[in-house]
Amino acid sequence: ANPILGRVPGLEGLILANGFSGHGFQHAPGVGQLIAEEILDGQASTLDISPFSIRRFEHAPG
Repeated sequence: ANPILGRVPGLEGLILANGFSGHGFQHAPGVGQLIAEEILDGQASTLDISPFSIRRFEHAPG
C-alpha cells in the first residue's frame, strides 16, 4: 500500500486519505485520528504524515 495523506496544494480544504490497497479498514482508526488533527489543528501531531503527502510525486521520474 502507498497511502496518500494530507492536504492537496492549491485546493484549499481538500484533505486526502486514500491509497491503502484494500487495507484501509485496518488503518482507519489511526488515519481517522491523524486526519482529525489535520482538520482541527492544521497539522497531524500524533505522527508526521509528510512522507505520505501527494507532494512526494512532484519530482517523480516519467
